[in-house]
Formats: sequence, structure tokens, C-alpha cells
Amino acid sequence: SNDDAQGGGAERVELHDDDVGVVFLPIEFISKAHLVFEATAKPTAREIVATLGASLVVKPNNEGSSVGLSLIATEDELAAKLASINRGSWLIERRVVGRELSVGVLHGRAMGVVEIRPKSGVYDFTSKYTKGMTEYFAPAPLEPADTARVQAAAAAAFAACGCRDYARVDFILTPDALYLLEINTLPGMKETSLLPMSALCAGLDFAALVRELVAPALQRFAAAAEASFDTAIRRNRVRARLTALGTMLVMGAITLVLWLGARAVLDAVKAQLDPDRILNPGALGLGVDGRA
Repeated sequence: SNDDAQGGGAERVELHDDDVGVVFLPIEFISKAHLVFEATAKPTAREIVATLGASLVVKPNNEGSSVGLSLIATEDELAAKLASINRGSWLIERRVVGRELSVGVLHGRAMGVVEIRPKSGVYDFTSKYTKGMTEYFAPAPLEPADTARVQAAAAAAFAACGCRDYARVDFILTPDALYLLEINTLPGMKETSLLPMSALCAGLDFAALVRELVAPALQRFAAAAEASFDTAIRRNRVRARLTALGTMLVMGAITLVLWLGARAVLDAVKAQLDPDRILNPGALGLGVDGRA
């Protein structure tokens, strides 16, 4: 079942599958201003620029790995991009330029902060999956206060969204603010992926991380199996008691029927042996001379 699986669980994965940012008021970080639309109901470029400005990021709302990501600098570029969109749900965000950071969260506790520096300046699909296109710094060269701030924000986002076991939380840090990009409840899990990098900063190598990831799922599975076994035992006990009760009721009914039958036979015999019937031949259907 979903409860026995490792990770966020189906409902959390669905919750975070959309790439829309979320604002959490108690913590000092914010989501990027954004707009979500369907291809069948596209706003105009002028409407979007009036709301978000012209420096934008456009991408499919439910694709991973930055698939389909485009950077927009002018209203004309945005109009051309909108014209090319013919299906699906899309996300447009105000572009924020800053330091791109990623934090793994394990059992509710933030691990190391990783800084991502794509050589192209854009952490798109090509930068993510082409060797040598991106530099990673783990741990990120941040001031201790900034590291603590990012880790606290990651743990807060994890808790606020009801995540379970582990997740990866991504941010952009500017001189003025910390922006939440995404909470990924099914992050990449190669040894060179961001979550393992974050874990290594916290002293967990890849094997140790994998053990930590699956341990809660194994515990839930064992607890569920035990509960299922206990339930089966209780059901069998109830079934046995009901069977015994049913047997008693059937035996009682049979006994009652036999008793009533025997009572009727005895009453009939007693009636035939009634002295009045014997002394009165007519009561037995006989004539005065004793003949029928």
C-alpha cells in the first residue's frame, strides 16, 4: 500500500507534482510570483507582463528535470512562446537571479546545503544531465547564518507540506530574500544526485543514505503486517465464537423439537391409557358388548 512505501506517499507526491511555489508565513522565505494556465485558456503576453514583468521563466507545470524550460526577456519573446503552446498546463514565474541551493531533508531534519552553478547560467535539462556543464559545491560556501537559515526553511517547508521520510527542497538566495522553488518528494537518487550530495555533507554515504530511506518503510510494513495478523486472529476468534454459538443454537433447536415431539407422543399415550376411556368403551369407539 502507499502507507508502506518509502517516501512521501501518493497524496504528497501529487501535492508537490505541480511546480507552483507555496508561501509559508511563519518562516522567512517566499515563493516566486507566478501564474498557472492551461493551453486552452492562455492569457495574453500583455496581461502577463503587466502582472509579472517581462523577465520570466516559462515551463510545463507538471514535468520534471526542467524539461521544456524557457527564459523570457521581452514581451515579444513571451508572445512567441505562448503561440507555440498548444496543450497541457503551464507555469510562468517571475525570474529571480541569485544563488541556486538545494537541501535534502531526512526524517524532518535538514542535511547539508548544496550550491548549484551551471556554466551556461541556466540550470536546465542540458545543464543537469550533461557531464561538466554544472559545478556543485557541497557544502555550499555560505555564511553560517545563511546555511542555518536555508536549513531551517527546508525543514519548515517539509513539515508544512506534510512530507514523510525524505524530500529535497530547492531555493534561490538573493541578497534580499530566500525564494522557495520546489519541494521534490521523489528526487533523483544516483550517487551524483543532489540528495546524496546533501546527505554526504551530513556524514551519510550513499549506502547509509539508502538504508535510512528504506528503514521507515520497512518499519511501517512490519507494523502493518503485525496489525493485519492481529486482525486476522481477532476475526478467527470471533468466527469461532459465532460458529460455536450457531452450533449451540442448532443443537438447542433440535433438542427442543425432539422434546416437543416426545411430549406429544407421551400425551397421546397417556390419553390412550386414560382410565375413563378404558372404563367407557364408547370413548374407545366400541359397542356395549365390547365390539367395534
